[in-house]
Amino acid sequence: MNRGGLQVKFPDGTIIRRPVSADTLADVINKVIAKYGITDVLNAANKAKGGKPLISNNSSVYAKYRNMKALEIEGWYVDTDSSDTRKQEILEKVFDELGLSCKVDVIPS
Repeated sequence: MNRGGLQVKFPDGTIIRRPVSADTLADVINKVIAKYGITDVLNAANKAKGGKPLISNNSSVYAKYRNMKALEIEGWYVDTDSSDTRKQEILEKVFDELGLSCKVDVIPS
């Protein structure tokens, strides 16, 4: 059964698509942090998200929602409390902020 979700294609040809879109989001953020560093990605992500931060080192920010994933950088978390379409919009804004041309698709279930 195809559950749908997100697929992200990077300029180098890397494709990230996990069975759960929250995992795709976390993996994409980890890859982008590895390239650009936490500070640039943090600024771009939180500017793109608005409201509750997309990335935080304070897990209590997300405690009410319990929809977060730990990132590879110890003590940092990504908010996964959004629809696939909203995750796509956020990632596209992050990529725009960083000047990174990636393709983000919502895969229908």
